Amino acid sequence: MGVIRKCEIRVGVQDRSRIVHFDLSRSRFDGDDDLFGLFLKGSMETGAVKPKRLEIRYLNRRLDRIKVAASKLKGQGGFELGLSLLGGPTMGNIEVAAVFGPGDAVKVAEIHVERERLETGYASAIAPLILSSMGRSGTTWFMHLLGKHPAIYVHDEYPHELLGAYYWVNMLESLTTPLAADRIMSKWKMRDHAVKSVRTHVYYRRGAPDPVLKYLGGAYVRELAAFCQQSIDHFYQGLGRAKSAATGARLRYFSEKSLPFPALIREIYVAAKEVFLIRDVRDNICSALAFNAKRGTQDFGREAAESDAGFAAYRCAEFKGLYQAYLASTSTALLVKYEDLIADPAATIRNVLDYLGLEGSPATIAMMQSQAEKSDGNLDYHRTSASPVHSVQRWRRELPQALAQKCMDLAGDELRALQYQD
Repeated sequence: MGVIRKCEIRVGVQDRSRIVHFDLSRSRFDGDDDLFGLFLKGSMETGAVKPKRLEIRYLNRRLDRIKVAASKLKGQGGFELGLSLLGGPTMGNIEVAAVFGPGDAVKVAEIHVERERLETGYASAIAPLILSSMGRSGTTWFMHLLGKHPAIYVHDEYPHELLGAYYWVNMLESLTTPLAADRIMSKWKMRDHAVKSVRTHVYYRRGAPDPVLKYLGGAYVRELAAFCQQSIDHFYQGLGRAKSAATGARLRYFSEKSLPFPALIREIYVAAKEVFLIRDVRDNICSALAFNAKRGTQDFGREAAESDAGFAAYRCAEFKGLYQAYLASTSTALLVKYEDLIADPAATIRNVLDYLGLEGSPATIAMMQSQAEKSDGNLDYHRTSASPVHSVQRWRRELPQALAQKCMDLAGDELRALQYQD
């Protein structure tokens, strides 16, 4: 039996006034079920307002390496898409949506896939703790606190973003995505020393010699996944050696913020854990705007928005997507609210350590808090409120009423579900 056991594409446009026509199908050829990827073709006709892009999503998370710029779809234009199945389900549905703006998307199709699980045969010595969140939600403080546990490795230096696993997981996804027609480059480009970057092999495409294609989309995917796991292991074992020697404890987890393709990570790491750290989006917006003003920058999506109202819409869409991703992962993931972390850090830490299966005695938690709360100039600079307590419900003091109402209009259901006050 091949890698792909079942693949059904179901076209169903939710808004015909904006997407007049949409079609999607597989470009079939002998042996294509033996690959961890799909070759797709389709066409789309839109109304007067064109979508910005097509997105492929799984569990409300964008598989952002596989998207088609809608600007390439002229009128009733055709397109081709090479879709890696890594980061998607082993059994489940992948959504295709036309995106018009923040929080404004029209579902146009879903792809039901049943496939072989990616198994590398490599036994990892240390497991990932995925921290899924939005910037300005307490992620830096949470990572700083987690890293004080003897069995968790978090890079000591502010802002605790070493990007080790981030690098190798992106490598795995990027180098195993099939090439569609518009991405195929001359094989001689692989010798372009000026670019100094590597993409998917030029023969991972339709029409390539059968043995080469089967290797690049099959065995090579497993081999590269094993290499990436081994590299992450060696990376964190080397970094954590001094900590293990000092504490006498074996490192069980490493943690990074907002790792890409969490479903792929959970697929190849059976011991992976995921914590969703969520903050009231209204406070989040206040914090982001204040941090931008403090640094004299435009970040967190504000750089792409025409106004604060547009920025609020962008952040609300991200907030909604994060919460929906958590709801799709409740059987395996843990929800931590920023407000609980501030109000009762000891109880929150205990809950996290219980979820991870780590020692969490009162003495250990007190030690973690004591070490984390020592003065740190970088963390002081990172803060935008007078105290942690003042960071909760700051929107009541700082957010203009029109923006607060916009947040309720756009994300009121999620805010209420999380028991945030109107």
